[in-house]
Amino acid sequence: MKKIIQCLFLMAMMVSCTPKENNDNVRAELMQFHDQLMMDNETIIGNQMKLDTLLRDMKGIKTKNPTIDTVKEKELINKMLVRLTRAEDQMNDWMHNFNADFKDPSPEATLQYFKAEREKIAAIAKAYQQEINSSNVYLKQRNNEKPN
Repeated sequence: MKKIIQCLFLMAMMVSCTPKENNDNVRAELMQFHDQLMMDNETIIGNQMKLDTLLRDMKGIKTKNPTIDTVKEKELINKMLVRLTRAEDQMNDWMHNFNADFKDPSPEATLQYFKAEREKIAAIAKAYQQEINSSNVYLKQRNNEKPN
């Protein structure tokens, strides 16, 4: 019986120590997304630069892979560049419109603002990862091509 009481007490302590969703917690989580995206932005820019280089070197791509359709390859690279730029623009727009100091007289309204912003930044983070992964796969494929 004593062990059951101890277990119940421990569970009650754990539940009481679980952080509740409040303005500070939601805002902190939101800022973690932001900080990660700022690091991912370096990858986006790096991949854009690599794709731009490939775009300017279709002759080199053709040398490595004579059967490649360079017109289709240019279209593919341009589409990737557009998607990378769109993801980057979404982040820039979000940062421009985000009010880190938002405070409504109603704590509930403030919480709702930060929750909505957290959802927006989470969607942008998903787009970032998708475009980074897609461009990484393409760039790796181009790097692994051996000249014939």
